Amino acid sequence: MHVKSRKAVLPIGEQVEVIPRSLTMHAAGILASEGIDSALDVYKSGSARRSKLGYVPYESDFSFRSIAGRLLQGGEPDGAAAIIDLALALDPDDEELCLMKDQLADSIARS
Repeated sequence: MHVKSRKAVLPIGEQVEVIPRSLTMHAAGILASEGIDSALDVYKSGSARRSKLGYVPYESDFSFRSIAGRLLQGGEPDGAAAIIDLALALDPDDEELCLMKDQLADSIARS
């Protein structure tokens, strides 16, 4: 399904695109249904062509960290681990994600 973006007018009169869908959430859905390779392809493709697809790739409200945190709170450590793996594949130098992965592995090992 293709989602069209809308135009919004800022108070100063400049028009900007309003992006109606989160690329991060879309990639998380692809991860769940098709695996990490497909999710990486979708995310990288969407980041490169985001305005054509109607997605925004770097929104803080839908970060991979927050998605993983919500999955952990919901009792889904395997889903959280998959999201963290996807995020680390996109940014292997992210120290917070590396720490989160280590903490999650420790938590899973204890349970």
